[in-house]
Parts: sequence; C-alpha cells; structure tokens
Amino acid sequence: LRASRPEEKEPEAIVVLGLRSFREGTRLRLSVTLASGIALAALDAHGLATPRVGAVALSKRRVTCEIEHVYAGRVLRTETCRPEGSELREATAQLLERGSLFSGLVKELEERWEAWTLARRLAGARLVEDPEGILEAGPRGAELRPWLVERLETLGLESDEDLALIDREDLMVPHLPEPWASRLERDYPRALTLGSARFRVRYEVGRRRVLLELESGGLKKPPPRSYLPRFPGFKVSIQAGGTFVELG
Repeated sequence: LRASRPEEKEPEAIVVLGLRSFREGTRLRLSVTLASGIALAALDAHGLATPRVGAVALSKRRVTCEIEHVYAGRVLRTETCRPEGSELREATAQLLERGSLFSGLVKELEERWEAWTLARRLAGARLVEDPEGILEAGPRGAELRPWLVERLETLGLESDEDLALIDREDLMVPHLPEPWASRLERDYPRALTLGSARFRVRYEVGRRRVLLELESGGLKKPPPRSYLPRFPGFKVSIQAGGTFVELG
C-alpha cells in the first residue's frame, strides 16, 4: 500500500476494509480493494498484541527480561520488567537452558530425558517389553522446555524471591532404572565412537532404522556389522565416505 500523496509516508500497517478473492489457475488469491493506514502504536493501544518473553538477564538472583508485545509476527513495543507468574517461569527456563542458572543442569537433564524417551518409544513399538511398568514412572512429553515450565509451576515459582527455595535436584528427573539403563547402553546407545569417529545415533522407530550420523572425525568406509551394537529390530545406516551406507 502506497501513500495517497507524495508528501505522505507509507503506512506502517493497514486496516483492510474491502477484500476480493479470485483464482489464478489452481491458486486462490486475495486482493485488497479498500484499506486505511494505521500506526503500529495504534494497534498496540487497541490491545491486539500478544506478550512474549524476549531477552532475559539474571543478577543476584533477580530476573529481568524484555517483554515483547507482538502482533502478526511484528514487535509493536518492548518493555523491561521483573517478570512474575508464567512470564517468570518462561524466563527461568531460558536461563536454565543457557546455563545462567544451575550451570550444566539442562545438559544432564537432556541426557536423562532422551534415555526415558527412547526406552518408551522402543516399548511402544513392541521392540522391547516393560512387564513391570517401569517406564510409566518416567517424565513425559515431546520437548523439554514445556516440561521445565510446568515443573517450575508445580514448585510454586511465582516471583524471583521463590528461586531461593528451588535447588538443582528439584528440577532433575531420575536416572532410567535398571535393567533398562544397561540394556540401552548395550543394545541401543545414543552415541557411538569408532576409532577417531564419533557418531550421533538417531532412531527412526516407525521405519525400524538406525542412522549413525557423523559428528566429528572421519570414516572412509563402513566397519563390519559385528563392530557395532546389536540394535535389535533395526536396520543400520552409517555415514562413511561422505554418504550413508546400509549395513542391514
């Protein structure tokens, strides 16, 4: 949308008053027939923006963050504050993830979380059995961040004074218990080292395939299958010589 007169600035946003739809081949297109310019500040003043947590800082156990007021993907306004409630829990999760609070906790938490998740996926695909229901006690969820935020809510984090009442173990999930831990380490590892080459192990449970993706070092040709863990129920593809080779 261009300004009506040359001396006018182009509007920051528009309010659509008229709209026409039409087809071009198989595509449906929309054309604005009548619109009026509006400033971003006016959109914010009408309460259309949704707040989200931006940059977060921690100093002497006091949390500050930028709250971005967003509409249609555009930041209309930013303010700095000491967050409370849900905004504080989201900010604290960010601090945990970048190591500003309880350094190293999230890395360890991710390792335990991945072990529980893999074990549950294997059991769900009937590749292994869990007759005693051990896996029912573990953490659930597809992603760690929502679990962290929910855990902080369960612990009663409402203001940053509450941070003093939370310790490292409050945010840690338990180790995968035996015999699961040993079985995964032996048959379904999540990382693998062959000589100077280190691999990340990715499980495509639905396709019954394991991908060994090279993280560091190099491997010119694939090793004999007997050099690798058993990976019961899976075919194995390993990255070697610049490509993936299936070992069966």
